Amino acid sequence: YLLTTWSTYWDDGYDEKLIINNNDLLCINSNESSCSGFPVYGNFEGIPIIVDILYDDNIPEIICKNKEFISIMDNTGNIIINIPSYNYNENLNIVPNWGSNSRAALINGNRLFIFKDYNQNYSYWHNPKSDTYNSSIVSGPENRQGLEYITGGIDLSKVFNYPNPVKNGITKFRFFV
Repeated sequence: YLLTTWSTYWDDGYDEKLIINNNDLLCINSNESSCSGFPVYGNFEGIPIIVDILYDDNIPEIICKNKEFISIMDNTGNIIINIPSYNYNENLNIVPNWGSNSRAALINGNRLFIFKDYNQNYSYWHNPKSDTYNSSIVSGPENRQGLEYITGGIDLSKVFNYPNPVKNGITKFRFFV
């Protein structure tokens, strides 16, 4: 799966691509050379997301499903933390501004992991259907190329409410038409 391209992450002037190939995570510069620290060998699957949720350092982390874990890595491929994965069949998603501008929730099945150092300015991919500006894409190929849009209806796989459970009798429903 092709994930994304961006240049500010490594500050080397190249646009990088993250790819999961044969369960390994590759980072390739636009000149086809490997990024420092890559490939990362593992059991990676799905589509990684790129979000600054750890530390207050203006450097985004790479978040991937890695067999029974969710691995959060730095920009050189070092795994910072592994947290348990509770849903192997669904992609990871980030909900920004969870209660405040500096918090975000990582959604994994029916579990939420809340991070308190979220930085929107250095967050590039909140979910597999977003673009570098985090504009949601309702439908399209997983590699984000040749996008096709559905013509009508609600995408029920993207309907959810927050906060969940309901707080003070109030919840918001988010959906994409």
